[in-house]
Amino acid sequence: MKYNQPYGVSDPKAPYINGNPATGQQGSIPPAASIEYPQREIVNLIADANLAVPDNGDLHQLAKAVQSQLLISDDDAGTSNAYQVTMTPAPTAYFKYMTVICKIGNTNTGASVLNVNALGPKPIRHPADNSELSAGELKQGELAPVVWTAPRWI
Repeated sequence: MKYNQPYGVSDPKAPYINGNPATGQQGSIPPAASIEYPQREIVNLIADANLAVPDNGDLHQLAKAVQSQLLISDDDAGTSNAYQVTMTPAPTAYFKYMTVICKIGNTNTGASVLNVNALGPKPIRHPADNSELSAGELKQGELAPVVWTAPRWI
């Protein structure tokens, strides 16, 4: 989402100003996008977390969706050593410090990879020495938080 400057102003960084009827100062005219787009972003985040249906009766849904960690977590749908998760919204690329919490579907038997939204399988390594995982380090049913540090997960 980008900043939507006041209507009729060409400066893309122009601030909004308050009007003052006592002095005849006109206030900024907000374009529809300045109201609609932030609302849509918030509703989409709440819906993407799939924690609740967006509702005006609960004005803490955004905070609850962020707290839930549901935007960065998923159950593994892959096989032993080839883990796979699908994030919502779908990332278009791996990015610096991308974090994924994966509930492991099958205990690993050795070196392992993680594939997020079919972006390509990438190795999961130990952060201290970049070594491959040994058998049994990822256990079925347990949570595995990993962070992307190109070209691997740690």
